[in-house]
Amino acid sequence: MTQQPNARWSRFRPALAVFALASLLILPLACGGGGGGGGGGGGTPPTQPTASLTFTPASVSTVNSITLVRSGTGASELVLELRANSVEGLYGLSFDLGFPANLVRYVSAEEGTFLGGVQTSMQVTESPSGNLIVGLTRLGAAAGVSGSGLLMTLRFAANGTGNGNITFQDNSAFNNQGLGIDGVVWGGGGVAVQL
Repeated sequence: MTQQPNARWSRFRPALAVFALASLLILPLACGGGGGGGGGGGGTPPTQPTASLTFTPASVSTVNSITLVRSGTGASELVLELRANSVEGLYGLSFDLGFPANLVRYVSAEEGTFLGGVQTSMQVTESPSGNLIVGLTRLGAAAGVSGSGLLMTLRFAANGTGNGNITFQDNSAFNNQGLGIDGVVWGGGGVAVQL
């Protein structure tokens, strides 16, 4: 004997098929592919600040001055050129350079060409942290140099976020007789770091 399908369920069979098909299409959309919960409504994730390192030189005269000028534009390295500007008879110089050790770390120094042409001596020591003791001089019976040019390049690496100053202290520019050159203006600057 053959069984007849229950007449009562037969009439719902097309509706169940449509419901099953719709469920298969809607279910993946409702689940959303995982990724955790809430937070309310998408949007773009917050952006991180862009790393940057800026140096603003002090405003000083371009005549009879010794100044720091930034070279390059890296976001993690600060390269400063120490430049002589229209000086007369410069034989040597000495100074302390204070810098914010919480923002930048001293890496290295390289002698420039302005005092060249004869034997020279350059010394750079960090003592204590955040203070460079610097000396650069010609040696022997040589005249001082007049004009403008690169004395040295100082390299620093960014290591913190904030603002600070790079300043000269105990500075002296002298001639070939060992006498101080009058009226030399020294210009440091400000540094701002965002990591």
